[in-house]
Amino acid sequence: MNTSRPTNDKLFIFDVNPSNDDVTKELVIGNFSRVVKNLSDYQNVVFLSHSNLSLMKKLIEDIGIKNGFVISDNGSRIYDIDKGTIVYENFINKSDVLAGLHLGIMENCLVLLSGSNKEYAYSANIMSALTLSKKHYAALPWTNDYSQIEKFINSTMIHSLLFFQRTKEMIVESLKHIYPVYRDWNFNLHQGQSSYFTLTDNKSSKYSALLKLIEHLKIKTFDNVYYYAINTITERCLKSFKNKLIFQDIALASKYYADIEDQAKVDDVIDNIKNIISDSFEVKLTTKQILYDTKKIKKLHK
Repeated sequence: MNTSRPTNDKLFIFDVNPSNDDVTKELVIGNFSRVVKNLSDYQNVVFLSHSNLSLMKKLIEDIGIKNGFVISDNGSRIYDIDKGTIVYENFINKSDVLAGLHLGIMENCLVLLSGSNKEYAYSANIMSALTLSKKHYAALPWTNDYSQIEKFINSTMIHSLLFFQRTKEMIVESLKHIYPVYRDWNFNLHQGQSSYFTLTDNKSSKYSALLKLIEHLKIKTFDNVYYYAINTITERCLKSFKNKLIFQDIALASKYYADIEDQAKVDDVIDNIKNIISDSFEVKLTTKQILYDTKKIKKLHK
């Protein structure tokens, strides 16, 4: 295994929403896991997500990634996996955090606050907390005690706020009320494909963080950037990068993307990556069956 930092001029982007869905399990314990792990030893790899950095660290640890980068919190943080250091970060000032929290409370949303070292959710509705807990990749710490969430806000930097409702229709209704006022607190609003949206400071987005990373890696052309929408989609990436594939499951789940040409099944994505970097790809995989690592399965179900 090559454990040195990749020096090539390609960047492979994996847009992920860590959850308990089949696509995430394929990323962690299936053939695709082996592809990504091998790829990260020889190429520049970045995991792109709206999720908290601590949750993303758990994901890459479960996959076994040693090299590459994580862009978390919808672009608020860039993390170097190999060095274990923050390359770039932004945070929301505390008065705006409180304003955002109160917006969520008024809309009866669960609000998930992403701090520097952990995430913590506030909800007065236990059903919202239970619903998100079932979808969450790791255990979801939450409270209905406002004083506890206030202590959390005062003890750490907050990088993003996620607003969750049990259905997409409910979150769309909440957005109607929040859209007219959120800019008063210097937020960027990022709408997800399902029943959530996030707020960051007004300088942060996934795409702007990617541009910073591309500059950091001295990648000179977008021709060497490859974007894979695993189980979430960043619209700006679809428009900007000509080398792109959307996992078919996420494309079919969205009426907007159902007819897009650049969609593929898991095996097709594996073949696409292998063809791009065939000279340095060492692990031989069968794409006709999914091979599972028993130890990882046990770890996931603890």
